[in-house]
Amino acid sequence: MIYSLTPADDVEVDAPGADAGDESIPLADALTIAIPAGVILDYGGTKFARLAEAAEVGALELVTDPLPTALVAGDVATFGPEVGHALLPEEWIGKPAAFQNAHHELAEYYLELTSPAYTGRTADALTMAIVLQISLQIAQGMPPQIVKSSTDNEHGNFSTAFRDRVIHPGAALIVFRETGKRLAGFTVTAPGV
Repeated sequence: MIYSLTPADDVEVDAPGADAGDESIPLADALTIAIPAGVILDYGGTKFARLAEAAEVGALELVTDPLPTALVAGDVATFGPEVGHALLPEEWIGKPAAFQNAHHELAEYYLELTSPAYTGRTADALTMAIVLQISLQIAQGMPPQIVKSSTDNEHGNFSTAFRDRVIHPGAALIVFRETGKRLAGFTVTAPGV
């Protein structure tokens, strides 16, 4: 389950915050609702956290997978299972399956996730990378295709121009952490690397 900002329970980071690689987040206030394990909280931009353990009502700390980016005191995500919705932008909702599948395939192509098939927690993390990449593609107004243009030249041959490879930095970091792949043409910095 991936949830975005919705009116429900604020999940605010308390001082001193959490560094990239940390596996817990201090909370400014006790939770008023439980949050199941596996939920990904969106703190905006490239900041998110996936719960490794369920958080009960009253919890003052979240146990997470290693954080891909640092969180600072005051960062806020909101969780509400009854009103949660995907992190993907409005432009995604209600689009034909062909549009959604094309963006999904392009995201997998850019992130070099063609094989092998991943399972378990790695698959969950890579799903988040794909979501981040699709969101970037849509925000950039990129049509879901690799070829930018194709034209005839004077010799009867085709000339093909490909789109620039734009990769969401958070997605690239997740791919690196989960698979060890450094995406071609994209530098990923991670703690201890």
